[in-house]
Amino acid sequence: MKRWCLILIASLGLQTVMAAPPASADLADDTPAQSRDLSLPGSRIVVNPFNFNESPTTTASAYSNRSNLPLNVGFLATERTDARRIPGLLAVYRWQGVEGARGRISARAADLRSPCDWPAQSQAVVDTVPGGVRFGVADDADPVWQYMSPLGNVEVDMDRHPTLVVAISASSGDNWALKVRNESGDVRTLRSDAPGTGRYEFRLSDHCPWVGRQRVTFELYSVGRGSWIEVGRFELVTAEGDPIFVAARSYTTAWTPHALPFRAFYGDGASLSGSDYFYDGQTLVRRIAFDTVGLGTNPFFVVAGPTCGRSFSFRDGVFVADMGTYSVAVASDAFRGARVNYYRTLLEAEYQSRGTSRPSEGYWAVVVDARRLPRAELLVSVSFAYPGGADRNALAAQARAPFDRGDAAAREAAVQQFWNDYLAKVPEPTDFTIRATGAQGVTPQEVRDAYYRAWVFVGQSLLDPDPVPDRYPYPQLVTGKPSMWDVGDERAPYSATWESLFGIQLYGFIDPATAWSALEGLLSLTDAEGVIGGESLPSRKAQTAWILYNMTGDTARLARVRGPLERYLAWRLRYPHWILGNEPDPSAKDAEFVFSALADIRFMERICEALGDPNGALVWQGRREIFFRECLPWFWVSPDSLPVQYYNTETGVRSLGAPYWVTTGLVTGMLEESYLRSMLRLFDDRFDPMAAFGDGAMGQPKYPDISYTVYGLLRNGRSVSAAEVVDACLRDVVRAGWFAEQYEMRGALCPSGVRPSLFGAAMTIDFTLLKNGFCFGAGEPVAVRLPGHTPALRNLRYGDRTLDIAAGAGDKFTFSGSYLVEPVTRKMRPGDCFPIRDKASSSGKK
Repeated sequence: MKRWCLILIASLGLQTVMAAPPASADLADDTPAQSRDLSLPGSRIVVNPFNFNESPTTTASAYSNRSNLPLNVGFLATERTDARRIPGLLAVYRWQGVEGARGRISARAADLRSPCDWPAQSQAVVDTVPGGVRFGVADDADPVWQYMSPLGNVEVDMDRHPTLVVAISASSGDNWALKVRNESGDVRTLRSDAPGTGRYEFRLSDHCPWVGRQRVTFELYSVGRGSWIEVGRFELVTAEGDPIFVAARSYTTAWTPHALPFRAFYGDGASLSGSDYFYDGQTLVRRIAFDTVGLGTNPFFVVAGPTCGRSFSFRDGVFVADMGTYSVAVASDAFRGARVNYYRTLLEAEYQSRGTSRPSEGYWAVVVDARRLPRAELLVSVSFAYPGGADRNALAAQARAPFDRGDAAAREAAVQQFWNDYLAKVPEPTDFTIRATGAQGVTPQEVRDAYYRAWVFVGQSLLDPDPVPDRYPYPQLVTGKPSMWDVGDERAPYSATWESLFGIQLYGFIDPATAWSALEGLLSLTDAEGVIGGESLPSRKAQTAWILYNMTGDTARLARVRGPLERYLAWRLRYPHWILGNEPDPSAKDAEFVFSALADIRFMERICEALGDPNGALVWQGRREIFFRECLPWFWVSPDSLPVQYYNTETGVRSLGAPYWVTTGLVTGMLEESYLRSMLRLFDDRFDPMAAFGDGAMGQPKYPDISYTVYGLLRNGRSVSAAEVVDACLRDVVRAGWFAEQYEMRGALCPSGVRPSLFGAAMTIDFTLLKNGFCFGAGEPVAVRLPGHTPALRNLRYGDRTLDIAAGAGDKFTFSGSYLVEPVTRKMRPGDCFPIRDKASSSGKK
């Protein structure tokens, strides 16, 4: 067995000759698999949020892009509300023709006076109420969701752009959903389970691949016993003829960390180019440059958007909507003095049918003359204020800042420079080649791009402290800002007590002070019993504190988090299983939770020692050893049997679960003899390096479980297997095209679960660093050499110190940088791993 440090692992490094880190523009991606989300560190705004409850095979481009160039936004208000997302806040069209000249709109509305005629499940409760229909679920219903079909079975012509408009005027606060089913039994989700009231518009072609005439049934669900919603409108709108507002015939998009460029081409030869970018943390800018050569005699384009929110107004060229929890303003100099028309639906706007000059619920549209614009360039700003009900004049002034200050172009350049500077802080590896497994077409350049894009994703996942005084005065590294996952504690709903911890660990290499504050915030949520609200997940909390301590040597902050860490770990030992909306079950045991707790207790022991409390360390060591002995018969029928993931102490029932989630036990360093051999046999029996993520037989691959499996393989002298896992995962994150919570192999490689997610980003970063001699999971720096690799890494930052690794002759490597008093040279053969220490760094202090 190779020598291994009991603190897990970590390493870093330098090379004498190395390419410079990429600039933001170097990471541009215009492929179909491109990301579409954009944010700034700290900002609550995200462009192109992704609803991960949609089909797992949906690409970001297919989900977000349309021919009318929508600017889709999400706002991470702390309150749980469906109004956090505004799809199509801005859309762009070519104007063709005279109002009302070519098209005809038809509508079929559900009769709200006769809901008894609507098909409904037997345990649905349907009643008329003033202004609509109340639909709900009986208190004893089984299943706990029920649906009704307000339009019954209807025929739709997909060529006539069928659009369903639904108004939910009130609800019990529970989730509701909407699906559509065709005659072939193909069911498509128009809206996934979520709470919310308001007006919703669903263009079927955006959700369904169907063509031609279809007979369909809409299924409107209320979810939860006793739940209800009140329906004030359920109407199917279609169009025939030619639209007046014409979307692009073709378009292209690209992603960079600093902006989302686009181009559009129209059937009459007109074209435009532009980009969406952050002016600052509260304001976005859309810049559009029109090609005047192709305009001919028609210089007109249209900008349109929804009249959303509780109230909506237009004054002095600024639209303002009060969304309840926040407010949003849309401004442009081109809107000053412009005529604004309002339409009930986007489809009616496109056909200029039933328009009015009076603000009304639906959509607004403004026609702009490209030739009258300075430099034929249109600027539109979108600005947010939080909490809701902000002073309209103040928000309008904020939205007008890019125009009044005349610095929109300068701000775009400044944001680009920000990301250039950020990327210069990132550790610089040299080896991105898939070596231990078949590359399956994945190139080193693709791995390199994924590595640096993962760091961008980490930076964009930073959320500033809540602006509401005293509510949550800490920054967050959220689970995945574009995913808008929000099942954490109600005070910090976007932070999962698993993904967010990896974001904190990684952000420590960029800004350890902010990372410390984020960890202190998460742990401040720990109550007297040790519980943190929201989804309860396997522990990496003590590990995160130990990593940050070794980066900074900040004993005071380590002491502040000790109390909540100990309360949490004591509670975790009592209930080592997944909890979300259910009561802890003392009989439920999950190996993933048990082994993660055992590993985290080791960090807790080191924390006690660092704080000068060796007796506290001994107490935790004793608890760890007792818990370990207690857990062995939970997951092993006998020492020689293959371990399983789940066990119930009351029923005695065991189930295998996911092998990857069980092999986390290798990291504990506590398995011996038959138990260790059977755990390694479980890995060997299921892992296939040539298959996606090592094969579906290993279970859904999640970064935390796979990382502990890799660390455990290295710890137990299985460096070849560790290298195979690392390369298989890097290869397949690139192939999947997502930073996802997990991945599935259902004929094709599919990202699944929460996405985008810090898990996929952390896997990409951690495993790239492992290939280059460093794994951050140990806390203090530990060098590691995977077989077939020559470690070389530069610019890894521990606080204000750096640590580099450079390859020399033979198997000699030099470790240098301000982390060390003087350079250290030593041999490192394949499979070796050891802590990098000298007198200055042995305790993690300066």
